[in-house]
Amino acid sequence: MNFLRHHKLDVIGVLETKLVEATLPKIMRTWFAGWKYTCNFHTHPNGRILVLWNPATVILEELDISPQVIHCAITCKVSSVSLLASFIYGYHTVGSKKPLWDNLISFGENCSLPWIAIGDFNNVLNANEKCNGKDVTSHELKHFEECCVLTGLTDLRSMGCHFTWTNNEVWCKLDRAMVNKHWFDQGLDGMANFLPSGCLSGHSPCIVSLLDVIANTNRPFRFFNMLVNMPIGSMPFKYLGIPLAAEKLKAVHYASLVEKIAVYLNGASVWDWTPAKGDSPLLKRIFEIRDIIVSKEGTTELAIANLDRWFAGENSGCSKAYEYFRPRGIPKVWANEVWRHYIPPKHSFILWLGIKGRLQTKDRLHYMDIDQNCALCGTAPETLDHLFFQCNMTNQVWLQIKKWLCITRAMTTIKSALKYMKKKKLVGLLGNHVPRKAQMACTCISYLTARNKRLFEGAVVTSDGITRKIKTHVYKIMFSSYPHVLVQYEHFALGH
Repeated sequence: MNFLRHHKLDVIGVLETKLVEATLPKIMRTWFAGWKYTCNFHTHPNGRILVLWNPATVILEELDISPQVIHCAITCKVSSVSLLASFIYGYHTVGSKKPLWDNLISFGENCSLPWIAIGDFNNVLNANEKCNGKDVTSHELKHFEECCVLTGLTDLRSMGCHFTWTNNEVWCKLDRAMVNKHWFDQGLDGMANFLPSGCLSGHSPCIVSLLDVIANTNRPFRFFNMLVNMPIGSMPFKYLGIPLAAEKLKAVHYASLVEKIAVYLNGASVWDWTPAKGDSPLLKRIFEIRDIIVSKEGTTELAIANLDRWFAGENSGCSKAYEYFRPRGIPKVWANEVWRHYIPPKHSFILWLGIKGRLQTKDRLHYMDIDQNCALCGTAPETLDHLFFQCNMTNQVWLQIKKWLCITRAMTTIKSALKYMKKKKLVGLLGNHVPRKAQMACTCISYLTARNKRLFEGAVVTSDGITRKIKTHVYKIMFSSYPHVLVQYEHFALGH
């Protein structure tokens, strides 16, 4: 009864009661005075399903009673909401549950009202709803899945425990609350809360709350005239006095915030103010920035002079302030050559790792007890420079690639190769810069792929195969960039 009073329940479904029907009148008089009940005890000797309701708040009508389910029609006297409810307690074996699925399918075919099916289905709906124990088979899922498809039942929005039953060794989701499409069509908003198991039984008690009912009526379209005169890219809303906009704000847009801070300081200088413990995080952050400027400049006077320089003239000082706190790093010569829009991201990423020296070549795995020799040639320790430029096999590949793209310089490191590609206007496929800028990324990923296949799969790798792979990668990039002209140059890209 404490559970009942705490959660303010109006309808209760009790499963696996193990009561006999003769004891129910006494239980009702003692614990549920004024309430009504229905059960399916006459269909099964162990008292499987007992439904109780408070007639002061709801009207409940029995529609059908069977050993595994009780169908009811419920009307709330407060909100006048009517719905169908099925209280379910399925048998334990696959074959014995077949009448339950047939019953639900038959009931769902004639259902034109919001319908909720709630209880212990004694069946999971997919394999991830069981942890430990025997694996879930498709035979166990098949009939439940077919029932859900034919009836349109889906899980109601829920919170709480995912696994609703446990014996401390196996965890399963056997209990659920499911609703049909009419539930959503009528705008009913409900939530199922699965409490921890053990408070009443080995199953998680499920409490379904019917929240505010959304009126399913046509609402008029409203247009605010003030939006007509709004400039493009601006919105008539503010936060802390600062307008919300789809463009960069200028210093003048923060005037109202500055005025609010000035009123709060009540005439005190912003350079002397010490924020109180109860001040807002925004205000505390502003004064942290003030202290950073004073610390960098040395004195308050120099900090004020620096601010004056930021906002002197017509241009806003926002960009200068940003550069002051977030200075630009040293530009990388290779950055534009790596991150090209036409180079696949995976290729660019591998090239970037190579430049940073972060590819997992064997010299970086010295803590592992493995053969340190190159996986492609097997004659020298595998380093980044050896794998990409000094290995006998990759040297043969470079000879073919350089001849293909008319490259005369010897390649020794990734950075020097990219620097050369950036400066030298090479003549190659289509006389275009795209193939020479793309081939470096294609070469790196092709070398690494060939090395991994040789190392982990024992595959046979040849220099001709790697070369053809590189040319194919470049051809794909060229085709995406020049689909209307590349067909006639296909023999160049494939090395014919």
